[in-house]
Amino acid sequence: MNARLAASLALAVLIPCAGSAQSRVVAGWDFSQYAGDGFMSIDGGDTFTNILSANYSDLDPTFGAGAESAFFGTMWASGDFGSTSVPAGSGSEQFLPSSALGGSLASNLTAPGGVDFDSFTVLAEEGQFSTESLAMLAPGAASIVFEATLESLPGTTATGSNWVVTFAGRMASGASSVNVEFSSDGANFQSFGTANVTTVDSQFMFLLGTGSSERGFVRLTFNPQGMNQPAIDNLAISAVLAGLPTPTPTPTPSATATPTATATAIPTATATATPTATATATPTATSTATPTATATPSATATPTATATPTPTATATATPTATATASPTASATATTTATPTATPTATATATATPTATATPTGTATGSPTPTPTATATATPTATATATPTATAKPSATPKPPIKIKLCHKRKTTIEVGSLRALLAHLLHGDRLGPCKRRHKHKGRNDWCENDD
Repeated sequence: MNARLAASLALAVLIPCAGSAQSRVVAGWDFSQYAGDGFMSIDGGDTFTNILSANYSDLDPTFGAGAESAFFGTMWASGDFGSTSVPAGSGSEQFLPSSALGGSLASNLTAPGGVDFDSFTVLAEEGQFSTESLAMLAPGAASIVFEATLESLPGTTATGSNWVVTFAGRMASGASSVNVEFSSDGANFQSFGTANVTTVDSQFMFLLGTGSSERGFVRLTFNPQGMNQPAIDNLAISAVLAGLPTPTPTPTPSATATPTATATAIPTATATATPTATATATPTATSTATPTATATPSATATPTATATPTPTATATATPTATATASPTASATATTTATPTATPTATATATATPTATATPTGTATGSPTPTPTATATATPTATATATPTATAKPSATPKPPIKIKLCHKRKTTIEVGSLRALLAHLLHGDRLGPCKRRHKHKGRNDWCENDD
């Protein structure tokens, strides 16, 4: 195996296996590579072939179908490995592609572990030249050998055991038996029974023993009678694989949390009640004037003592007010303090002409106002905020890249994956569009022009 082939199959070696006892399709064929009904050509008619590579495999790292699948299986109708040599392109083929039954058969389409049989879009992207809906018809007696191999896996000693073959079968009319044999070396075959094909599109399955080997060969022998010609389609050879390297698991990335925005509550303003306090004060004012007179003859004193007290009135108001959200507090307290004290003290002293009177007037006024007004304001403010913040990153996908290739030096195709590009280059295709060739009439020369 050359270095380029090893690089192409490196990814196939690392395909994870779901379990040690799981059977996997090593090689499969839907026969869509042939160009058409009765036409055993896979390049548009330039050549004819009775050897056909597999176009499906669970070991193919690109969708389980297409170019890389060819390394894991081959159909032999060339005389090799005990097969019949079918003269492809002669018009007298004993085994050939056919659309006589309406194209592909419907049974066993889901046998591959990747995409199903007849996944023409994937096959075309992988570089398959023709994608036709066909079955393989046996108008004559023939033995056809289908080989599945694990020898193409680089750097491994992989083997398969519990080999199984499944396929679809149908007749246009009548019935026919197809003998099924198996070999691990392509030389010594053992029979595992017959498939009784009828006009009903049916799936057939044969368990081919438990032995372990790198290769498995299935030989189908057809014996049609007149117009009772059996057809097969969607053939898959599976095995339980051992010896594959264990792939390194890909770590699961940690999820990035999207934070929820914290809501900031904006409360309703608390109302402050400013009540007006009403207090009524009734002060008591007492004024006592006691003049003392010392008689001095020849003096007449008529004193007048007027005392005006200034009472102090203290009003304390503690109102009660209840406010909800937008409270309204109304408290009315009107304090009127009117202390009135107008005591008048008149003293009259009659003495001798020389008498000096020095009266002392003492006025005592003690008004005591005791107003009481109680107001209590208990405002309640309730703020409810439930904001929702959702952050969704968005990314604009990159447009797919299409690369032009000249396939088989005849047809310009486009592929959109590096794996497909690698597969085509390994098969001899070249980058860039094909050059159209045409021969000048009457001249023995050719011209080439870009497509």
